[in-house]
Amino acid sequence: MKTKILIVDDNTDIQAMLKSMMEHQGWDVCQAANGKAALEIARHKAPDLIVSDILMPVMDGYDLCRQCKSDKKLKNIPFVFYTATYTEPHEEKFALDLGADIFINKPEKPSTLIKILIDLLEKRKTVESGPQKPLGEEMEFFRRHNKILFNKLEKKMSQLEAANQELRTAEEQYRLSFENINDIIFTFDMDLRISSMSPSVEKVAGYQAEYFIGRSVSDLGSILTPQSMEQAVKHISRVFNGEVLPPAIYELISKNGTMTIVEISGSLIRREGKPAGIVCVARDITERQKAEASLRESEERFRILAESSPTAILMFQNDKWIYANSAATEITGYTNRELLSMRFWDFVHPDDKQIVMERGQKRQQGLPVTKRYEFRIIAKDGTVKWIDLSGETIILNGMQAGVISVLDITGRKQSDEALQESEKKYRLLADKIPDIVFILNMDLKTIFVTPSVQTVLGFTQEERMLQTVEQQLTPDSLELIFNTLARELELEKEGHSDPNRKTETIVSGVRDEQGTLVAIHGMNRDITDHKKAREELHETLDRLSKAMSTTIHVLAAAVEARDPYTAGHQTRAADLACAIAAEMGISRERIDGIGMAGSIHDIGKLSVPAALLTKSSKLTNIEFSLIKEHAVKGHEMLKGVESSWPLAEIVYQHHERMDGSGYPRKLKDEEILMEARILAVADVVEAMASHRPYRPALGIEAALDEIEKNSGILYDKAVADACLKLFRKKGYHLPDITA
Repeated sequence: MKTKILIVDDNTDIQAMLKSMMEHQGWDVCQAANGKAALEIARHKAPDLIVSDILMPVMDGYDLCRQCKSDKKLKNIPFVFYTATYTEPHEEKFALDLGADIFINKPEKPSTLIKILIDLLEKRKTVESGPQKPLGEEMEFFRRHNKILFNKLEKKMSQLEAANQELRTAEEQYRLSFENINDIIFTFDMDLRISSMSPSVEKVAGYQAEYFIGRSVSDLGSILTPQSMEQAVKHISRVFNGEVLPPAIYELISKNGTMTIVEISGSLIRREGKPAGIVCVARDITERQKAEASLRESEERFRILAESSPTAILMFQNDKWIYANSAATEITGYTNRELLSMRFWDFVHPDDKQIVMERGQKRQQGLPVTKRYEFRIIAKDGTVKWIDLSGETIILNGMQAGVISVLDITGRKQSDEALQESEKKYRLLADKIPDIVFILNMDLKTIFVTPSVQTVLGFTQEERMLQTVEQQLTPDSLELIFNTLARELELEKEGHSDPNRKTETIVSGVRDEQGTLVAIHGMNRDITDHKKAREELHETLDRLSKAMSTTIHVLAAAVEARDPYTAGHQTRAADLACAIAAEMGISRERIDGIGMAGSIHDIGKLSVPAALLTKSSKLTNIEFSLIKEHAVKGHEMLKGVESSWPLAEIVYQHHERMDGSGYPRKLKDEEILMEARILAVADVVEAMASHRPYRPALGIEAALDEIEKNSGILYDKAVADACLKLFRKKGYHLPDITA
């Protein structure tokens, strides 16, 4: 037969919690909201155990205990007080004098409470009931009862007065905080009723704070989804048990019916070492969740871009590959799984391994090394391949990592080697041949002559090339050359010549035994393939240069992928910087450098936590210090890049100001590169004219007013004048990158 437990408590949440615990124990539970109702239930069907609160309407716990112990049918039923209000020793003594078996202060750990009740029930089974304590005169009961109630009321009034005084002192401070804070701060008391709610709840959920005050936790079901409500009950129970929980995600239904995602954390409130309630902080993270979803989408786009790239892209950390795209598997012959289980050095050709390792060690030591170089690898099938590698060091999860792009240049190398071998043989032939070999251009001017000219004729190569063709050749030899040219021109006229074929004519002087020039030997050599190989070599070099530029732009895009609110900022700032430089008459070459530096000037933000880049509220001093580090980090990332432009230094200086108030080095005036001064103005104009997480766009006129006001103070005057002229007189507009 099941054990019957009667729970008496006017707090329905406490009732529900106790009922759940006891039914889990296998007990049959009935409930009452006050002593009078409990007495009726007990007299109708006597329980095996009564667990009662003290402070209740109609009939309190003390009176219920007295009535039970005065009833012959109920007096032997174990009676347990479970209270959070009556906790003083004399209050406990009064309860025990009335006949209560155990007096327990709320809250108690569920496991401990259940064990106490089990032990009490077992004790009642094994120990015969002794004589009941005399209850005394009814007037004595009322005297002690009223004294406790009066003392409790007096203490409560005293506590209330002290609390009111404290509240009056802090009221203004708390009022300002509650009215202006973006997060929602709210508290529960020990009866699981909402005791305070910050006004910011209206901004997030649409309800006024007063709507919640005094409501029970169960009433939150009207604004929380069922799953979130179930989670809230579990978390509140765990906090009451003393656990410290990390922030949890909840779905909140706003008054207008929209779904808001909030992150809530809670902790136990203690007063004088005793639990007094729970304080919670809720933060609206709906936009953050959307930003994270957008970032995931952006990352997916870049993943697709990387996977579909014909250039091999790999990433390594601690000498282990951690990413390889499809092109990397094609070049090496290894599967993606095989590559990620290998070390960086595993497929480097043995003869090149030492050079590659030395470069890696220098890079780790911070020594300058070229970012691009060539070496051999051994593919899975044993094939030796030449690769052209360019790389960059980044910070990934707080540690250094390398991102590299690889081109298979085996075919180009073979062509180069064949070309070099051919040129070597030709040079050897030209240097050793006893005849004079020379080349004339279309003006019949000598542009090449072999060293043999000095042996045969006594002229140095330089002297011979200064002579006219008439001084070099006899009339007969000249006629031979003219006839040859005439035939070639006739072939062109008849359409027999191939305009894509390239030829060179070599004429050598032949002398008799006396050293007299007796004939001119001419040779027409087809150098079409040679020219084509040269053109292909230049094309390959151009592709490699573009690949390096693409890699830089991919890294620049990675910065903006982590900070979607400033998407396009670098590109727009770079475009404006180039326009300002052109207006100032800067050379084309320097403008190209400014454009390249502008497109990656915020690359150092790869080392800044993503949460700071997208934070919608004002940054703290520490957080802003971390943001300002991006100029230093950008310099560190770029200082080893081989370039004809001072990219690293431009990025390092783009937040410096003419009066020395900038960062990170407080440079001033001529200490700042002109390229950095131009980029600084473009950066400020674009940033002010565009939306940021912590504010809406200020507009282009506000940005131009800032430049005009601080011209010659923060910003270079010539740069500021050129910028203002572009917008106000020439109709320049910031480009729409999303178009």
